[in-house]
Amino acid sequence: MYGTTMDGAVYRLTILREQEWRLLRFLQNLCVRDPVICPFTSARKRRWTSADIEPSTSKPSHMHVDGDVLSRLLERGSSHLRQMLAVNEDSNISSPEMVPPKAHMERFTELVNEAFGRSLDPVQDVMKWLRDLLRINL
Repeated sequence: MYGTTMDGAVYRLTILREQEWRLLRFLQNLCVRDPVICPFTSARKRRWTSADIEPSTSKPSHMHVDGDVLSRLLERGSSHLRQMLAVNEDSNISSPEMVPPKAHMERFTELVNEAFGRSLDPVQDVMKWLRDLLRINL
């Protein structure tokens, strides 16, 4: 679907299933904390807590999916997403509320399975789906 605003701007609207929305919002929440994808995010927002990374419907603004943020993830590619999700055994988690990266990969895989079923390479499959969804040719 396409929609226009009063000033003539055209927007492409896509109806998402709840499982797809949860996956996209999880990715967006992950990206907002990445200094390469979102370099202007404040230090306070970069803190990794399980409550912040998990998709939430508590506020209407939490339900919006920002295609601009996700398009920057696409520009960085699958390897960058794998890096954000990878277990980093050398990481020094300084506070108990910080979620270890392994938890992110496990949750990502759960969300992919809920949205699309089992996948041999969930990262690659999500990046292809995201490229098609955003209609970006890289």
